[in-house]
Amino acid sequence: MKKENKLVKFTVFVLLITIVALVLVAGTYAKYTSEVSGASTATVAKWQIKANGNDITVESPTVTFDLFETVNDTGNTAIENDVVNSKIAPGTAGKFDIKIDNLSEVTAEYEIKFVLDNPSNIPVEFSTDGTTWKTSIDTIESTVNLAAETGTDTVTIQWRWAFEGANSTNFTATQTDVTDTTLGTAKTLATIKVTTTLTATQVD
Repeated sequence: MKKENKLVKFTVFVLLITIVALVLVAGTYAKYTSEVSGASTATVAKWQIKANGNDITVESPTVTFDLFETVNDTGNTAIENDVVNSKIAPGTAGKFDIKIDNLSEVTAEYEIKFVLDNPSNIPVEFSTDGTTWKTSIDTIESTVNLAAETGTDTVTIQWRWAFEGANSTNFTATQTDVTDTTLGTAKTLATIKVTTTLTATQVD
């Protein structure tokens, strides 16, 4: 009889332990729980600038600035037919467009600088508007902001060698038939060179 009582008590004890364990487990899982997660991804903005259709952001870019390629007659309105192609002489003129396109995904600023090499002092003048003429293109600079993706601008550089000093802004007194003829009869003919540098920079 005592053994049975002990067995019953043991059984009851085990059941109580089991119930308590179940209650504790139930208490562990029976509660509010919330969780949230997030992620953020960014892509680097594109950087691409074109000058006259040529991408200057690629490795070893090449862009041709043919300021003296097209030689026009006095007035700069018609092709010069009285001078051999690619040569300049009194009465000739020309102009060249530099078109800059900002295809970048950032606002960009461009700057154009010119360096003139004219050791024989050929009386050539330069202008960006056809009204104000300068003896050196070095002093002509252009700095402009271009909007992201769609920003575009065109700079037109003009040059002229007046047929007579009287038709010149800067060489009225110094350009004569004699000085012009001296340039054309020299053993080593005079040359003139303009180096153009275009720099594009992201705007902060």
